[in-house]
Amino acid sequence: MPKVTPGYLSLPVDGTFFITSQGKAAVPVAPATPMPDYDGALGGQIQVFLNQYLFNTGLYSAWKTGALKLEISTSILDPLAGFKLNVGWFKKYVPEVGQKYGDDCRIVLLVDARTAPNVKLTMNNFGIVFTLGVSVYVESGTQRINIIDSEVVVDVAARMDIQNWIFKPVLEGGQVRSVRIIRSGGLQVNEIKLKESYNQVTRATVKRVDVSKAAFALPSSPDAVMAAVSFAVKEGYIQIAANPTFKLPPV
Repeated sequence: MPKVTPGYLSLPVDGTFFITSQGKAAVPVAPATPMPDYDGALGGQIQVFLNQYLFNTGLYSAWKTGALKLEISTSILDPLAGFKLNVGWFKKYVPEVGQKYGDDCRIVLLVDARTAPNVKLTMNNFGIVFTLGVSVYVESGTQRINIIDSEVVVDVAARMDIQNWIFKPVLEGGQVRSVRIIRSGGLQVNEIKLKESYNQVTRATVKRVDVSKAAFALPSSPDAVMAAVSFAVKEGYIQIAANPTFKLPPV
């Protein structure tokens, strides 16, 4: 039910993302945490509060549909990274690779989320934790040869932008927290050194990953143009204040 007071009206809205082909069902993520229905210090004629539950249901649905997969190759590597994704670079971390393949052979990483990512909103911080399967391939001639399979936990920092009342995520950075080798194809692989290589790749690619499909429109009215006036990340939720410009009816 809406809440009506002498100073404001608030309307709770269900913020659940779900897979339309399966219909809305209980999503196995933590329920929404408490947040205000109005903040007198925030300002703005309209206030919007987005719980981390909303983002976690979106990531869960994306994961269930297989959307959280990525191929990391030279095409998305930052040209200012200072290294190339090839055997000449990778053998610094796994020396035996250089004994089997030439330095110019390209390295490709196939990344796939093993579990649904989890968003944790804390004061001024939008963090996402991913558990990923990372497979390393060498491209030799026309062949793509799988040399290492691993499981990786990565912390990703994101920024949220609001443009034309559209909520857009932007990846800011990331760090590999841990690496577990699942298969190494007979190679001697040191998990600490492999983690170093993954971190170097993460720093050189994470900001270049296109996440534009994750943008979504905030609640609005066709009779008003919304202009955001403030935006902040709080404990468990995001708060946005805006002033609307109402459209005059035709004469």
